[in-house]
Amino acid sequence: SKIELAPMFRDTPVLWGKIRSAKSRDSGNTIQQKDFVGGTIYLVGANSPADLSGITVGDVFLDEVDRYPLEAGEEGDPMDLAIRRTATFPNRKVVLNSSPASRGSSKVEPSFLEGDPRRYHVPCPFCSVMKTLQFRAESGRELGFTMEWPEDDPAAAFFRCPECKAEVHEDRKIWM
Repeated sequence: SKIELAPMFRDTPVLWGKIRSAKSRDSGNTIQQKDFVGGTIYLVGANSPADLSGITVGDVFLDEVDRYPLEAGEEGDPMDLAIRRTATFPNRKVVLNSSPASRGSSKVEPSFLEGDPRRYHVPCPFCSVMKTLQFRAESGRELGFTMEWPEDDPAAAFFRCPECKAEVHEDRKIWM
């Protein structure tokens, strides 16, 4: 809420002013709830069965599902609990987002493979080639921008362009 949503609402011109200030009394802008004309954003944790099953919604966006606990209390899989909240909406939307965990044990991988497994391509800021961002090269897959870092310094990680071999650092990703 504070780290990702608040800066997005503040820094995106089309969103600026859509959510009232958190400083005003009864603002509809709390850590877990953001009211706006036409809807509400509810933020809940994957480990809270009461929050996951407390509100019926038409759209549910699940972030980092491969990091969810296997069970939300005694209620079952948190991903299933959240998706069930959309069951009464014929035009529901369910979005699963995650950095995948290990192949074969990932919760998001089966849904990815079931759908249209296209990958997002970005341009190199130096040579303009369009490639995907990937953690490491995988056999049988087109080589994209792969992550590298100096030995013992993962905080200095960057992506390497597969064409021009340029180092693409974090500050270029927004442009990409």
